[in-house]
Amino acid sequence: MAGRICLVNSIVNIASFLVHSMLVYRWPCSLLDQIERAMRNYIWTGNVDKAGFYTVSWAKACASKDEGCLGIRSIKLMNEAFLHKLAWTVLTDNEAAMGFVRARFWKGSVARAHILSSVWGGL
Repeated sequence: MAGRICLVNSIVNIASFLVHSMLVYRWPCSLLDQIERAMRNYIWTGNVDKAGFYTVSWAKACASKDEGCLGIRSIKLMNEAFLHKLAWTVLTDNEAAMGFVRARFWKGSVARAHILSSVWGGL
């Protein structure tokens, strides 16, 4: 099982396309649930399609190794953390690109929700 945990963590950490799109877009909850279900099934049974008996809750499996848990990264929490970081950068960074984003999507202290953007909806 240790090899399967290592493989799942390496896929989550190495797949740059996965991380890059999470940096910008809010992924649908149903997709995140399916990914985490496949990860969970693979760790416990060795098959992504076959559910098995889970000896540890997923929340505990996603806790750090320092706490005595498995240290698996939660895809849902990663997506949420990346989007919060992007929102913080947009609101606090003084670079020209962030100034453009604020000018386009912010009006005073309120976000302009009516402007269509594939990125802004995630923030």
